[in-house]
Amino acid sequence: MPVFLLLLFFIPEVTIRMHTFISAGGVPLAFAEPIFFVSFALLILDKWDLNKVFASSFSKYYFIFLAYGIWNLTMSLKYYHNGIGFAGSVFLNVFVYPLSFFLGYHYITEQKQLKNYLRMTQIIFFLYIPLTFVYHQLGVGEKAPYLQFFDHYEGWVVSFLIYFALSNYFIYKKVSWFSKFLAFGSIIIIILCNRRGIWISTFFTCFIIYYVSVRQISFGYLARILLWVGLGVGTYILIVKVAPNNPVVEAVNSRVIQTIENFENPTEFGDNSIAWRLLVVQASFKDFTEHPILGRGIGYQPTVVFPKGTDLWNEREGVAFHDIVIALLVTTGVLGLILFFIMHLKFIFRFLIEKNEIKGEIKPYVASMFGMYAGALMWAFVANDMWSNANLVIIIYALRGAVVKQLDKAIEEKKKLAAAEVPQNLNLQAV
Repeated sequence: MPVFLLLLFFIPEVTIRMHTFISAGGVPLAFAEPIFFVSFALLILDKWDLNKVFASSFSKYYFIFLAYGIWNLTMSLKYYHNGIGFAGSVFLNVFVYPLSFFLGYHYITEQKQLKNYLRMTQIIFFLYIPLTFVYHQLGVGEKAPYLQFFDHYEGWVVSFLIYFALSNYFIYKKVSWFSKFLAFGSIIIIILCNRRGIWISTFFTCFIIYYVSVRQISFGYLARILLWVGLGVGTYILIVKVAPNNPVVEAVNSRVIQTIENFENPTEFGDNSIAWRLLVVQASFKDFTEHPILGRGIGYQPTVVFPKGTDLWNEREGVAFHDIVIALLVTTGVLGLILFFIMHLKFIFRFLIEKNEIKGEIKPYVASMFGMYAGALMWAFVANDMWSNANLVIIIYALRGAVVKQLDKAIEEKKKLAAAEVPQNLNLQAV
């Protein structure tokens, strides 16, 4: 794996809670963005032939999506007069940075590169612990009204270690003590993120990891997994009863209780983020009905009327979307949303169908990378991270490229073996 590609993963993942660090011409930039542009330029210089650079089934769908994005951005600036800074930032995240797919596809091709990614994530795991104290001292990251020890982006990065340990266990029925330690530590980090999105997406992705790791589903095995889940929930309840005043236990428990209350009263304001989001969705849907096919243009943000309160406005302009589905529906219309779904779901279903083509020692690595991609896509339905965090977007598409490369290699090798067997069969028939 080239040094620039290691930097593309390492620096953005270490600093992933920092959405931006500099502004260029009114467009905020994350750490991954300049590294991405340099890396992609080096890829083109390395391959020279653009046909080789874009030699993947991903290209056809992506360039249709990109062409629509360019047209939408032009309409957004020319006719809807949306701000160039925010519109440019969103355009890069949604339409340009998927090009990092080709970095993963061309440079994460062998098992040693997959191992490099694992080692890098292990190093980052140990870096997050001192870094979180530094971030809190400097006030870096989200200022939530509830206690957060780690950022949910950091939880997403180390989720790879959970998936890797699980995949090894599902395939080989054994896991090294070090992998167990890192997986357990990663679970603790995710819990201490105190964010529902990363909790839920990681939980369900673990079942996806089971499915893609095994050749055939065992319902008895699933029952045992659910038993362990029940044991985990029981342990949590016991800890709450034994040490209710512990600051960590109290912070996590209050977040759980708040979530349950939010779902019980989804329209009641206060600490209820669901009520807040419902109002944003209602205002967004009204805007969508005015331009349902092509949308209101990248860079648009809805105006929402809120009930008056301590920290709320009666009317607030430029409210951020809270999930990429609503964001794309309003800004790019039904057409843009359909193209987005095709580009992502085609890959998801292809891998789920052809998962058994991946064999040997690389399978836990590939399954874990796929799990990170699926987990990020899962929480995109309830958050705007794939809309706003360039670090996240660039990383997940590079991981997708690595997964597709391994899948393409496995299928190509299978075809070669099948072709080699044909002459042998003909010779046997002739004899």
